Amino acid sequence: MTVSCSEYSGGGKSNVSVVFLVNASAAPTASVRNGNLYIDGSGSGRNFYVTANISSTDQDNWTILVNTSGNSQYTFKKGSGGGGHG
Repeated sequence: MTVSCSEYSGGGKSNVSVVFLVNASAAPTASVRNGNLYIDGSGSGRNFYVTANISSTDQDNWTILVNTSGNSQYTFKKGSGGGGHG
């Protein structure tokens, strides 16, 4: 399973929506644990999208940590990072 950041958009004064492209063999599941986004899935071959809505005081500066069930960790950052939480 691989995860990439497909796109993001500012959802208003304090919200950001981030879309992740997940390549896995079956539909992944997503949850928030300890403030991090976890995406559970395995294999490859099919594309799925997971959307995360975060609150942020600055739509151009945020960081999202994504952990996968295969123990991979991805860090997606916009601008200088910080400011966002799930």
